[in-house]
Amino acid sequence: MSSLLERRTPPPVVRIWAQSLGAGDFPNNNNNIDNNNNAAVNDNGRRYADNNNNADDANAKHDDDDDVVDNNDITTGIGSHDNSCSKTRTTKQKPPPLNRTLTPATTTDSSSSSTTGSSEEEEEDDGDHDDDDDHDDDNVRWLGGEPCLLDATEEMEGVRKILCALSTQERKQMSDDIAMPVRHFRAEKGHTDLAIKKIKEALHWRRNFGLEELIQQSHHAATNKATTKSSTNGEDNNNNNNNEVKEMLSRENDTGKLYVRGYDSNGRALLYMRPGRENTTHESNQMRHLVWNLEKAIACTAKRSVQLMMTRQQQQQQQGQQQQGQQEENNNNNSIFTTDDKQPPSPPSPQPLEKVTLLIDYEGFSFRNMPPLSTSRYTLDILQKYYPERMHRAYILNPPAVFRTFWTIIRPFIDPVTKEKIVFCCSPPPSGRRRQQQKEKGGEGGGGGLAPLLAAVGDAHADKLEPVAGGTKKIRDFCSIEYLRLPFAVSFDE
Repeated sequence: MSSLLERRTPPPVVRIWAQSLGAGDFPNNNNNIDNNNNAAVNDNGRRYADNNNNADDANAKHDDDDDVVDNNDITTGIGSHDNSCSKTRTTKQKPPPLNRTLTPATTTDSSSSSTTGSSEEEEEDDGDHDDDDDHDDDNVRWLGGEPCLLDATEEMEGVRKILCALSTQERKQMSDDIAMPVRHFRAEKGHTDLAIKKIKEALHWRRNFGLEELIQQSHHAATNKATTKSSTNGEDNNNNNNNEVKEMLSRENDTGKLYVRGYDSNGRALLYMRPGRENTTHESNQMRHLVWNLEKAIACTAKRSVQLMMTRQQQQQQQGQQQQGQQEENNNNNSIFTTDDKQPPSPPSPQPLEKVTLLIDYEGFSFRNMPPLSTSRYTLDILQKYYPERMHRAYILNPPAVFRTFWTIIRPFIDPVTKEKIVFCCSPPPSGRRRQQQKEKGGEGGGGGLAPLLAAVGDAHADKLEPVAGGTKKIRDFCSIEYLRLPFAVSFDE
């Protein structure tokens, strides 16, 4: 019995089997019953006493078995990753899927667990396993919309272990970003322990940074144009905080040094960064402004990428219907599908992409507006530690001669994987293998030119590119006031 208690949640089939066991199913009880049947008929009192004892033993065993089921029902599909599981049952079952929510249940009512829980499990087992597809869809959500960098099974197992290592508060904190564990797992190249450490650090940073408050206050500042005449003290404090965030964003964004505008061919948002337009020296506000724009770019990517994927799915369905109609006509109106045939399944709901593309324009960059080393390192920490696997590409535009000095300073702090995502579209950094790689990618001046950027954006979105990024059409100048009033998931001039 101790080995059963140490097991993690068994699959539904095993739990149903355990609940269906009665007193007569245990071998010891069968032997006792046979012995009792062979007892002397005249010794009625002794036989009845033995039967009562055996019945009590059987009921005790049955109660213990129910306790095992109840305890197992308490846990969720996200099991503990210790290796103390019992191996008494060798039946191999598919591991339970990850739950739809990030907060696994830790307590349940024992009475409801033993009745409703078991009936639901029996219904699931007696069915045609229609929920398997739903479980697969849930697993897809945990892996996000970006392509897997490792084996999908390995990534799913890494996500399970990471979630088990997080506290309830930490799981609740990332309830709106269920792909956060797999991004850290990928960033650490499959090292689970290191991914757990980094995701805990990231969640701790988000709390101390006040990320949720920053987004909420900026939203209220953009939507609430005026303050009501009568308000409570709490509302006054909220309005003051909203106004402070609004003033901070207005001041930091005044020169257009950071904003979201346009998308690439797959719907990833383009985040323009212009270090030459730096207008403040307050590092904390600079980082808040950076994080706010990063979150806005991520929200824009999620919305636009899903829209594009749904549009493409509809186009594919229309093409399929047209081809089916032509084939029916060619086959003398004999449909491919008979009345008994099933229609092709509908495509799965698209998962939003999660990365953004950086366009870093160094026009006007000089020693005068070069940021301190502490600010540059903090910026890299935010991008690499707290937003891992969020950058799709970073295109360096118009780097001046002084940029070589700046690049030499910050290059040692850049992760090797991040370096591979940086593309110099004009003059490259000091000559070397990186310069030769960029030259082989095609372009003028040995830096790749704008060809890689234009190829990533595509013709359909090139009309929204600014001239510095290779845009050929005349577009509106950036307006900071209009930009800050837009809905959070809408880019400028969308």
